[in-house]
Amino acid sequence: MLFGLSLFFTMPSNVVSVRDGGPARTLFGTLMPQSWSFFTKAPDSPELTAYFVREGGAFVESASEFPNSRADNLFGFARDHRSQGPEMALLSFVDTSWQECSALTVSEDCLVVAMTELQPTVAKNTSPDPTLCGEILLSETRPVPWTYRADYSGWRIDERVAYLDVTC
Repeated sequence: MLFGLSLFFTMPSNVVSVRDGGPARTLFGTLMPQSWSFFTKAPDSPELTAYFVREGGAFVESASEFPNSRADNLFGFARDHRSQGPEMALLSFVDTSWQECSALTVSEDCLVVAMTELQPTVAKNTSPDPTLCGEILLSETRPVPWTYRADYSGWRIDERVAYLDVTC
């Protein structure tokens, strides 16, 4: 019963109860908050993306083993590729030579500039099942704000980048 009341008083306004900041809503909102934030991350939070540097810096290729629904991931049944996120996180903590994209360039692609102007930092991939080996670019991105969507061609903005020569 207590759980049901907590759900009722922490839900948005409805025809039965108005979100008025009354004492019952305040009490249940403080003592028993109900929200999805426990299960999900904020949609505007930064995200790491990895790219392989190919042919001596001629181009980059996505290193992502997602989406889950690809045939080589057995249409979601294979679980091996799910370790790539923690692997990227480990590499991001090993490297301290992150470059802000705004410091590298204003008008060009941050990844291209990083490939041509930066020297790779040597890093060791300690993952038990490594997928990121060789020359890679780690990019921290954030989503394009909705109000500026017409000013950008992509859906994420590169914030900072690290150029790594990863040994496995």
